[in-house]
Amino acid sequence: MNLRIHASDGRVSISVPFRMGHEEITKFLISHIDWIRRKQKAATVHITTARPKFVTGEIHFFLGHAYRLRLIEDHKPENVLLTKDDIMELHVHPDTDRAERGAILELWYRRQLETILPKIAYTWERKIGVSIAELRIRKMKTRWGSCNIPARRIWINLELIKRPVHCIEFILIHEMLHMIERRHDNRFYSLMDRFMPQWREHAKELDQAHL
Repeated sequence: MNLRIHASDGRVSISVPFRMGHEEITKFLISHIDWIRRKQKAATVHITTARPKFVTGEIHFFLGHAYRLRLIEDHKPENVLLTKDDIMELHVHPDTDRAERGAILELWYRRQLETILPKIAYTWERKIGVSIAELRIRKMKTRWGSCNIPARRIWINLELIKRPVHCIEFILIHEMLHMIERRHDNRFYSLMDRFMPQWREHAKELDQAHL
């Protein structure tokens, strides 16, 4: 038997002799499950960090879920649609180049985050007892979020829309708590423990995302 993990998208494929039964194949896969998961994790890192071309077959993420891109060139309004079979349809006009396709997807990502963020912020403003004057989105190379404490203005990295909702919540809570405690001291971490006890797991998850 030959077991392979595709580095391009993390798919699992296995080659077996014709005589081998389904039960035997299943047992073989189960016995190698840890190896499969390690390889798929490595493939995910590769997918996340590789420079996308926005072509059919690529893997793109939305709220922590992997979608296979399907590029559709037509004269309909440029848009992004998610299907039930984990396909992300990127509708573009014919002859658009890589940069134009990327801009369409980025605009869609921004609109999704603009919809999600206020709802999350409203919930946590009430729980924490602070108010955000401005909540903005921008692309950042080294930080997931930042906070201007005097202005009560929070910036959220656009890349967070690709991560699970709990990661978005973690960054937002982190920045909101800086309105109470500026420094990363014992008081700040005790506040993090109080409002999001599992924050360390989320921080580790984002560290592994290789921003």
